[in-house]
Amino acid sequence: MTFQVLNGRLNISDSLYFGERFDFCVYDLPARKGRWDAHIVTRSYGQWGERVSEFICRHQDADKTATIDTLISDDIGNDAATVCVYESEEGISDAHESYDSLVAGPHGACSTSGIGDGDYRAYGLYDGEELVAVRLLYISDVFGRWPAPVHGDTSWLPEQPRYDDPTS
Repeated sequence: MTFQVLNGRLNISDSLYFGERFDFCVYDLPARKGRWDAHIVTRSYGQWGERVSEFICRHQDADKTATIDTLISDDIGNDAATVCVYESEEGISDAHESYDSLVAGPHGACSTSGIGDGDYRAYGLYDGEELVAVRLLYISDVFGRWPAPVHGDTSWLPEQPRYDDPTS
């Protein structure tokens, strides 16, 4: 799915928080203008089954092999298990009511982990001062390990052990 950034600024928040300003959301990040691609990575979590573990938004010209590892915030709060990366809420304001794991509007995209509320970590990739990619991490095990991927492009993930069951 794709969306356009026109004014060069992005926000990260739950769709329930549109129109509000909270400390656990991030606003007005300088971002590259143009088309952005949004996708999700799913993994198997033992008895929980397959869940969305990561949500990635990347500018079309950004290096697809570059690691998205600069911490933007370790406290992206949410109440609807939904996080949005957006310039405007047009077309995504009801994302928290969707049964789809990924929803896009003309100027933003939203994803859900399928787990519940809490807080998530957001990482960025910058080209100079401009944000060119955002990576939201939804789920790791209690040791910070990542389970083996079910599907999705994981070439940008840092090299680390992979586990089929986070409880093993």
